[in-house]
Amino acid sequence: MKETRNTFQKSAVFEMLQGMQDHPTADRVYERVKNQYPSISRSTVYRILNQLSQQGEVYKVQMPATADRFDYNKKPHYHAHCVRCGEVFDILLERMDALEREASKISGFQIMSHSIIFEGICPKCREEKA
Repeated sequence: MKETRNTFQKSAVFEMLQGMQDHPTADRVYERVKNQYPSISRSTVYRILNQLSQQGEVYKVQMPATADRFDYNKKPHYHAHCVRCGEVFDILLERMDALEREASKISGFQIMSHSIIFEGICPKCREEKA
């Protein structure tokens, strides 16, 4: 595996993500980091986020039909996506490992992991609609 250096850019991106509890897109992380370090490029932020994800330092929430999100909370959990405002939220539901075993048994696949993203309308958007 390629060794990566611990640069000030990497530290800046990692620290910014730690402070962002809202599952930001790479663009949102870039905008926040750029406020502190105007010379940092978008491609550098994207590259660092992907490296951090591959190294297991952060979790990449792969979103269907919209930009991926990044989550500093690495503890296994699920997510909910609000179809109105687009925000992504943690669902602190116990991981269902039995689901992997059952899927493996039915399909013959060697299941290595799974992710679940619930789709719906968040409480804030439901309140605004009422």
